[in-house]
Amino acid sequence: MHQQNALRRLCMALLVSAVAFSSAGRCVDYDCQDSDPSCSPLLLPLLYAGSRIYVSAGTQNAILGLSSLQGGVEQSYAPGVGTLSNPVGIARDSLGRFYLASNTGASVLRVDDLSGANPMIYAPGATLNQPTGLAVDSQNRIYISSSSTNSILRIDDISGAGLVQYSPGVGTLAAPNELAVDSTGRIYIASGTTNSILRINDMTGAGLVQYTPGIGTLSNPTGLAVDSVGRIYIGSFLTDAVLRIDDMSGAGLRIYQPGAAILDGPLGMDVDRFGRLFVASSNTNSVLQIASIDGAGLRVFTPGSAVLAQANFVALGP
Repeated sequence: MHQQNALRRLCMALLVSAVAFSSAGRCVDYDCQDSDPSCSPLLLPLLYAGSRIYVSAGTQNAILGLSSLQGGVEQSYAPGVGTLSNPVGIARDSLGRFYLASNTGASVLRVDDLSGANPMIYAPGATLNQPTGLAVDSQNRIYISSSSTNSILRIDDISGAGLVQYSPGVGTLAAPNELAVDSTGRIYIASGTTNSILRINDMTGAGLVQYTPGIGTLSNPTGLAVDSVGRIYIGSFLTDAVLRIDDMSGAGLRIYQPGAAILDGPLGMDVDRFGRLFVASSNTNSVLQIASIDGAGLRVFTPGSAVLAQANFVALGP
C-alpha cells in the first residue's frame, strides 16, 4: 500500500519519456487511491495520461480547469457575460476544441483552448433557448439540449450547417438537460420535467426507449453520463442522488445518496476510463469524485464561493 502511494507520486524516468507529465511539465496526481485497482504500477502510464477536469462556474460565468481535485484551479476562462453567461454544458471534439453552452446567452461558444483562442459563436435565435447539455460525436457533430424549446439540436459544425432537430413533444421530452452519445451513436437525454431518461438511435427518434422509475427514485434528472461498458449514470436533482443502471431497462439499479451536506443539487457529471465518477454539486459549490457508486474513495473539491459558485457541469479531457 505504501509502496503504491510512493510510486504513484513519482515521475519515473520511463514515464518522463512517455505520458507522466502534464502540459505544465510536472507530475500529475489524479486522486488515485490505494483501494483503487487503477493505482497498479502497471497502469501508471495510463493513469498519468494528462486527463484534466473542467467545471462550469455559473456565478463566475467561467470555465475552470484543474488537473486534480486535490489541487487548485490552474486555468480559468471568463470572457465576459456578453460572450459566456451562466455556462453549463461542456464538450470537446477530436481536435481538443471546447464547446460551451451559454445558458442565459442562448448560444454555444467554441474556443480552441481555455485561453479563448479563435472564438466562434452559434446563436440561431428562437431555435435555441437556454442551452444546457452538450455532446460531440465521433464525426465532430454537435448535440445541444435546448431546454426552453424542449428539443435537441444537432449541427455539423459551429456555423450551424446541417441543423437537425428532435422535438417529440412535451409528453416525451420536456426541459432537456445533459445528454450523451455512446460509442454506437445512440443518444441519451435527461428529460427534466418528465422525470425520465430517453435513448434514441438517431435524430429521427427511431428506437425510442424511456427509463421512468418514478419520482421517488428519479426526480428532475439533470446530469447524465455513459461509461465504457454502457452503464448509465444519472443525477437526480431533487433527491440529491446519483443513480447507476446497467441499461435502459433499469437493471442493476444502484443509488449514491450521501446526504445534502456532501451532495446537494447534482448537475453535470462525467465518468473516466476507470469508472470513477465526477459530479458537480451545485448547492455546495463543489465537485465530487467517487471511485465507485457505493461512494468509495470520496474526494471533494470546494475552493470557496469566490472561485466556484453554482457548480454546473463537469467534463473530463486532456
